[in-house]
Amino acid sequence: MSKVNPTLKRSSMDDVVRLAGGAGLKAAKQPNIQLLRRITLANLLWEDCAYVDGKSIADEIVRLIPLCSPSDVAALAVECRLVQKLRHTPLFIISEMCKHDEHRALVGSLLPKVITRADMITDFLAIYWKEGKRPLANQVKKGLAESFHNFDEYQFAKYDRDAAIKLRDVMFLVHPKANDEQEQELFNRIAERNLTTPDTWEVALSAGKDKKETWTRLIETGKIGGMAMLRNLVTSLLENGKISTTVTRAKEVRCMAEKMITLGKKNTLHTRRQALAYITKEDVVKKVFDELAPKYAERNGGYTQIYKLGPRRGDGAEMAIVKLIDYVKPVADKKAAKKAEIEAKFFELVADAKAKAKDPNTIIG
Repeated sequence: MSKVNPTLKRSSMDDVVRLAGGAGLKAAKQPNIQLLRRITLANLLWEDCAYVDGKSIADEIVRLIPLCSPSDVAALAVECRLVQKLRHTPLFIISEMCKHDEHRALVGSLLPKVITRADMITDFLAIYWKEGKRPLANQVKKGLAESFHNFDEYQFAKYDRDAAIKLRDVMFLVHPKANDEQEQELFNRIAERNLTTPDTWEVALSAGKDKKETWTRLIETGKIGGMAMLRNLVTSLLENGKISTTVTRAKEVRCMAEKMITLGKKNTLHTRRQALAYITKEDVVKKVFDELAPKYAERNGGYTQIYKLGPRRGDGAEMAIVKLIDYVKPVADKKAAKKAEIEAKFFELVADAKAKAKDPNTIIG
């Protein structure tokens, strides 16, 4: 064809290696902000993905930020937090914006919009000092100081941990000004680390208290809401392989647990984020995607079983055990192994009894 039409030029090859690897025909040139959106919204920061490793993701974000307009970068940071529910990515973007004069001017107004959890105040400073301690820019001080007005005592106490960077450390650096006497008293308690500790499931576990005792107490005192209880039950089932609860809740737990395993079988970035939004422990999400999903790859649903135990003493509520099918939890000692063996025999006897009850030729008695 080129001999007949000499004006036709041969398609040139792009010698630049792509993030996905290799080289090929030149694609349409994309604006830098679109490249930045792709690398932030289609990947997880500092985590290896199919085509790119975690360090390359961070390096590409660092390279693209000064090439984009400050307003576009700021809008992307807000979208990452408020729409995509990402936590560290928007903080990393803002930290990098501080290195460029034009971008830095927006940091003071941007930080209070992005920091929607009290622990994100300390998270930002940890990211800001990731490459070594450096002075805080005035816009950083302004934004962090304004962020202190976003939270009440309950939210501060929930995340006031014994970490390398504490809330009081940030407060001493940025000096937030209280709006009234009540807020000034709150800031004083943060400085003294004398906040009223909230009586919640997360706080109790962080303090190393007994799970069973804490769970029972919070339920009996009505301090755990319905959705929080369901999420914790589903997380516990996926983590331990079985739980005991009422028949009504067992059916709800089975439904949501199977949905989480189905998300794990799809194994995309979007489904992983969906699972992280529901399951309360990150290591359980990893277990669902890396262990449970491959285990049930050949099953189209029906990953759990419910065994009725009869009425509970006291209120007479019907109790049941929800159990993952064919799941064997690793045991650490002989006593636990013996208990697991007895439980396995119990489930076999229950299954045999059900099978015999359905068989019309079985003679009972």
